[in-house]
Amino acid sequence: MKKKSCHRVGPRVPLEYGGIQVNFCKNPLCKNLGVPVNTEKKERGPGTKLKNKDTYTLGSKFQCNIVKFKCTLCDAAPPAKSNNEIGDSILIYSFYI
Repeated sequence: MKKKSCHRVGPRVPLEYGGIQVNFCKNPLCKNLGVPVNTEKKERGPGTKLKNKDTYTLGSKFQCNIVKFKCTLCDAAPPAKSNNEIGDSILIYSFYI
C-alpha cells in the first residue's frame, strides 16, 4: 500500500490580511498567547534548530486537508483559520453597525 503524504505549497499558515492574524495559541495560561505562528517555511537539518526558532510545530499526518499548528509550550493544537475570511466578515458586518 502506498504511503499517503502531504505536500504543502506556500506559507505554513495563512498570511496576515489587513492587519489581522488569528493563528496563535489561544491558551490564556500560555506564554505563546497572542504570539503568531511564523509563516515562513522552517529549514531542516543540523544546526537549524536555533537558527529559525519557532515555538509551533505544524501539520498532522492523518489530516492532510486540515492545517493545524501545535504550540510546543502548552500542547494546544487549534486549526489554522483564514485571515482573509475573518477580515472580509468584519468588513461586511461593519456596514450594518
